[in-house]
Amino acid sequence: MSDATRLTWIEWFAKNLQENPWWVVLSAISTVFATVVSVMAIPSILQWFFGMPKINVKLDKQDRYLLVRIFNVPVSRWVKWSRVYRQPAIVNADFEIYKAGTTILEKNIANPKISFNDETKTTIELIGWQPAKFPVVERKDGKTYLVADNFRTHSADGELLISTPRCRVEANIYYSRYCYKFHAEFDNDIDMQWHGDKKVIRTK
Repeated sequence: MSDATRLTWIEWFAKNLQENPWWVVLSAISTVFATVVSVMAIPSILQWFFGMPKINVKLDKQDRYLLVRIFNVPVSRWVKWSRVYRQPAIVNADFEIYKAGTTILEKNIANPKISFNDETKTTIELIGWQPAKFPVVERKDGKTYLVADNFRTHSADGELLISTPRCRVEANIYYSRYCYKFHAEFDNDIDMQWHGDKKVIRTK
C-alpha cells in the first residue's frame, strides 16, 4: 500500500470519526466481537469434522482363538493440538463364515459378545485408544468351532463344528450410524491362522 493510499484511508477514517463517531466505534466493536466468536468456534468446527468415531480392525490370534480387534482410531497429532478428541463409539457386530471361494454359508452369528475393559457384552462403548475384541473361532481337541457363548447354551457342539479346510469370514462392525464391513480368510488346520490381510469392503 502506497503512502498516498495510506493517507487517503487515514483521512477517510478521521473524517468518519468526526462525522459519525458512534458508527465507527460500533463497527470496531462488531469486528472485534466477530473475530473472537470465530476463534472460539474453531475447536467446535474441527471437532465436528475430525472428532467423529473412526473404526479400524486388526485380525489376530491369541492362544487357540482367532480374534477380531476393533480400534477407535486416535485423531491425528495436529488436530489433537486443537483440543479435538475422538468421540466414543457405540459398537456391535455380526459375521458369517463361508466356504472360501464360494457362497456356501457355514455358520453365522449376530451380536457376538465383545470384550472391552474387563466387560463382555454384545454392545459396548469404545472409549480411548485401547481395542475391543471378539473371537470368531476356537481350536479345541483338534477341531475348529464357532465361538458363540450365547448360542452354545442351547446348541450341541456338533452344530458349532467347522470342517471346511479354508473359510471366509464376512463381518460388519456397526458404530454410531456407520458400518465397517470387511472379509478375510483363515486356514482350518492344526495351526489355524488368518490367511493374508483383511479386505475392507466399505467404511462409512
